[in-house]
Amino acid sequence: MPAPHTLTVSAAVTSTNAARYLGDQLESILTQTRLPDQVVVADAGSTDGSQQLVRSFVERTRAEGLPVEWTILPSEPTPLDANMARTYAACTGDVVVVCDHDDVCLPTRFAHAVEMFAARPELLLVHCEAEIIDPDGATVSTSMLRTEGVTPEELAQYRRGEAFRVLVRRFLAHGATAALRRDLVHLAPPVPHGFRTDAWYALLAAATGGVALDERPGLRYRTHPTNVSGGVRRRSAGEKLRMLREPGGDRNARLLARATALVDGLDALRPHVQDWAYDLAVDNLRHEQARSRYPRNRLLRAPFVLRTAAGGAYDRLARGRKDVLLDLLQPTA
Repeated sequence: MPAPHTLTVSAAVTSTNAARYLGDQLESILTQTRLPDQVVVADAGSTDGSQQLVRSFVERTRAEGLPVEWTILPSEPTPLDANMARTYAACTGDVVVVCDHDDVCLPTRFAHAVEMFAARPELLLVHCEAEIIDPDGATVSTSMLRTEGVTPEELAQYRRGEAFRVLVRRFLAHGATAALRRDLVHLAPPVPHGFRTDAWYALLAAATGGVALDERPGLRYRTHPTNVSGGVRRRSAGEKLRMLREPGGDRNARLLARATALVDGLDALRPHVQDWAYDLAVDNLRHEQARSRYPRNRLLRAPFVLRTAAGGAYDRLARGRKDVLLDLLQPTA
């Protein structure tokens, strides 16, 4: 078992026109109780002064004699997932801590991540609890997990090393909260179309038993109108009602494509994948195949949905009553 001090750490920072927030994030990285050995910055063609801001932090680090190596990738317009890929590829640390440009790391985030990886060599990815803040830094919620409605049973599954049972149903391992062992980047097959990088890595790692949740807050997660993912927040009643009225055909097609890609990805990782996790992924694929064959007419569709719900598939493989309602009420086109 490696000692925490023997694991090297890279902070992976992707940035796009975030000068308003980026300084706070870089400051938080340089004031960690466990400094990173390397900071990698991949700017996606910012025009707001972000690059100059980064250079000022590089100069400050050198002036203060901090033992931190900077790797600044060329600034060029790059889609988010491609920018993440080139950032990870440039990281040399044993542990890669994902640091979104608009968040703020709490002082012990890196130390806690390194401790968990050192204590459990099988871990490939750790994601942490977070506070949620607004664009100006005011606290919106002291718990991302509570905001997302994480249940005691889901926490118990994480603690038993069964994170895959949670993540196959709904996504909680947001990239902004993640740290990963660099080995995962080399182990995982390429991210397929329709998957975000963070979801792909988390699901594959979880299927091997290699995902853990750090229930201690590790960062202040900022929500604002330009969040690429839409941010972590509770939907309003009006938004939920609009979802029920939106056509669900495209959503079901996406879910089927993702379920297919997941099984293919796990095939590529055998024998690292736990048998029960592989079987669950196959069950998920069958569930999405069945949903894709539901009748377009809602009255004709209802018996199929209710029969599937009675068998427990929606609770094991989807979001329970939420997905039952969507499949019952959403038009297909």
